[in-house]
Amino acid sequence: MPAPNAVPRLAALLCLLAAGVGGSLYADLFGSSASVCTEQSPLGAPCLCPREQSRLHQGADCSDRQIAELPAELELPDGIPSVSFQQNRIAEVKRDQFRYNAAVEVLRLSKNRIAAVGPRAFSNLPGLELLLLDKNGLAEIDATAFEGLTRLARLDLGFNQLRTLEPSLFSGTAIRELQLHYNPLVTLAPDTMLFLPQLQKIDLDSTDLSELPAELFASCPHLITLLVPHNRLTEIPHQTLRRAAGLRHLDLSGNQLQTVPAGAFAECPELRRLVLSSMKTLQRVEGHAFSGLDQLEELLCQFNPALTEVDASAFRHEGSERFLASLQLVDLKENALTQLSAELLPWSSVEFIDLEMNPWTCDCELEWVTGVNHSFKQEPLFKCSEPPTVSGRAIHTLKAEEFVCEDEGANIALIVCLTLLGVGVAAGLIFALWKFNVCETMEKKLTTRPKYGAVPVRSHPDKIEVEGLEWDRNDIGV
Repeated sequence: MPAPNAVPRLAALLCLLAAGVGGSLYADLFGSSASVCTEQSPLGAPCLCPREQSRLHQGADCSDRQIAELPAELELPDGIPSVSFQQNRIAEVKRDQFRYNAAVEVLRLSKNRIAAVGPRAFSNLPGLELLLLDKNGLAEIDATAFEGLTRLARLDLGFNQLRTLEPSLFSGTAIRELQLHYNPLVTLAPDTMLFLPQLQKIDLDSTDLSELPAELFASCPHLITLLVPHNRLTEIPHQTLRRAAGLRHLDLSGNQLQTVPAGAFAECPELRRLVLSSMKTLQRVEGHAFSGLDQLEELLCQFNPALTEVDASAFRHEGSERFLASLQLVDLKENALTQLSAELLPWSSVEFIDLEMNPWTCDCELEWVTGVNHSFKQEPLFKCSEPPTVSGRAIHTLKAEEFVCEDEGANIALIVCLTLLGVGVAAGLIFALWKFNVCETMEKKLTTRPKYGAVPVRSHPDKIEVEGLEWDRNDIGV
């Protein structure tokens, strides 16, 4: 039986051996650059690194290690394509921060405290394809920070404090996806995207923008996704969209539009998905609003508390009045709609329709719903708000005869009353005109009475004087 102190001593010995073997293993796999994976890591704590060649794709994980500073010219493990420094306390990425390593393709620096990125900070990592700098306090990026990153395709700068962006910052990169969401940009210079010829997707969510320059995307012929939700746009940026004619996905949610006018997106005939949700100010979608969008598959126009009207021709082409050809999803839930035209959509041809949580008035104007062959009318939250007799009931539970316009009888009575009143007024006018004509005829008869020879006749209201003699009109019958 081993001595009482033997077990702890044995465990300690095994740990030391494991550390030695581990260090040797990392050295065998990655050479001297494996130091960040060992207890002797210059970071102050070892990174979690793969131990098998078959798992190299998992990369080196240096996240959540309480790292406050990256050593100058930090050497990353050879042969590892991905390195993560997420969730540390790093405050700055310095000039030439990393030693040359062409194998690193992914570098994650999210959720640190990085306020500034120095000159040529990543230039010694020419193989970088994905760089994540989101969720820092980043306010300044040197214009040469990304110099030499000719393969950089995705750059995430979201959730920082950036106010301006130098166009040259992106020069020489191959960025296809740029994340700028949640930065207080306020304005963008017309040439901001000048050096992004391969850009396909840009996220400008919550960046305090009140307008988009007309030439902003003039150098981005491949742009297909534009996300500009939760900004301060008051109208559709027609001039900007004209230079982004290849767009397939456009999100304008959470802006300050009041109407969606006719032909609002005609500049972007390739649109597949359009989002116009969560706008407190949006009141009306006008006729032919989506004219020209024959490729549009999905429209999301929900959570607009002031939206009371969608014109019956909104989904028709102006001129031909033909419906949009590719529409498969229309989401109009939780707006302020009380009525919709039966002519709004080719109901049976649209795969998904959501009309829930609107204050529907279930009167004779909405009776057409009962004849539509579509699952949307079976939804439990597709309910009536008015009239009181059916308020709160799911629309699919109503029979056709329950869609009643309660004031139909009153309208008929009003029409009858107005008709009778009109007849009475007309009769009164006719009588008054007749009486006037009679009086006028009598007056003419009195004033044009034939003369008796050369005898002068003088006419007075009550008497007639002939040759000095006065005759009472009543006596002589005139």
